[in-house]
Amino acid sequence: ALLTSFFKTTLQHAIVLAFFMAMVLGINESVTMQSATLTVHKLHRLRDTWTGIGKAFQVELCSAFFLALTCGTIVVGVVALWGGTPISSLVIGGSLFLSIIFSGMWGLIVPYFLHLIQKDPKVAAAPIALALSDLTTLLIYFSLGARFLVE
Repeated sequence: ALLTSFFKTTLQHAIVLAFFMAMVLGINESVTMQSATLTVHKLHRLRDTWTGIGKAFQVELCSAFFLALTCGTIVVGVVALWGGTPISSLVIGGSLFLSIIFSGMWGLIVPYFLHLIQKDPKVAAAPIALALSDLTTLLIYFSLGARFLVE
């Protein structure tokens, strides 16, 4: 709520952002949870954390990129069919694209970090990763909205 209040003017000028905010957050939270779950599972079998994180980062970045591209493209079409302007369609789809990549990375980085500092990632990884994902998603979403949709 606090973060959203900073973008009050953006929401007043670009109400279309309010209609798709829940969808964008929901998709990003799903990506974060999936990434965190897979990472915690991998950590259970991993002996050398430093070597494993490089490979895992490449795999997650590639997966997140193609997932982001697919979801972003679909959302551009949905917003356009719903009656959004071309620029609002691109802003919402583009912010989804960027935020999915960050969400996938949070789901990877947080469990690895907790593992490195010898804390159990099964306990705290998901809530921390989800909070970071939500913050990142809203910052990207409203920043792009403020930049391109507010006159």
